[in-house]
Amino acid sequence: MNLITAMIMRNEASEEKYLKEVLTEAHKYSDKIVILDDNSTDDSIEVAEKLKCKVYTHEEEPLFMKQEHRLREHLWRNILPQEAEQGDFILALDCDEIMGEQFLHSKDQILSQNNIGTYTVQIWEAWGSKDKIRVDGTWNPLGKHTPILTRFEPSVGYQFPKIGLHCGRIPMNSVKPLIPSGCSLLHLGWADSTKHQSKHDFYVENDPQPHPTMQLHYDSMLREPTLVDWWL
Repeated sequence: MNLITAMIMRNEASEEKYLKEVLTEAHKYSDKIVILDDNSTDDSIEVAEKLKCKVYTHEEEPLFMKQEHRLREHLWRNILPQEAEQGDFILALDCDEIMGEQFLHSKDQILSQNNIGTYTVQIWEAWGSKDKIRVDGTWNPLGKHTPILTRFEPSVGYQFPKIGLHCGRIPMNSVKPLIPSGCSLLHLGWADSTKHQSKHDFYVENDPQPHPTMQLHYDSMLREPTLVDWWL
């Protein structure tokens, strides 16, 4: 049984982003890293291949900002069947995410549970630096469990919700049952405070009629945060 980390990637090679760090960390607990590149125009593919990742390219126009679900379905339906066998676990990460240290220590026990299909983690949001975590309002990870690790079944016609943003990182018809892993994930997307305004503006522009929960999240993006140290 293997653990395969699967990612979607577009233009992640600049020094102000985290691709090298994320892939270096992922190799510590992955048997293989598989990446679908969404028409990057920088050196993302070269960086990933130098770090011994298997990179596939998406030949159409970039989809992530418009129809993310199509891109993810292509990864799960067409690419992962070439790289994974039935029963392997797929860890669905983004290019700015790092699993907490406890995952490395508990991975073998987690994967050995034959009656579990999918695991969730708590996502902690780095805010203004890699060492500080935001915990106020909708940013508090306690009580929120995000499925990111699931057992691969090649016979399943994997599907994602047909929405532009926030379609999820694993298919909505992933293998059940689903339980918490007890592990955490560090999201670095908000670690650079100079990008907070532009990220807020992007979400407001591209999700004009958000779910009420997401609206609360968007409204809080530029408010004064409550921060704690990252220690997991």
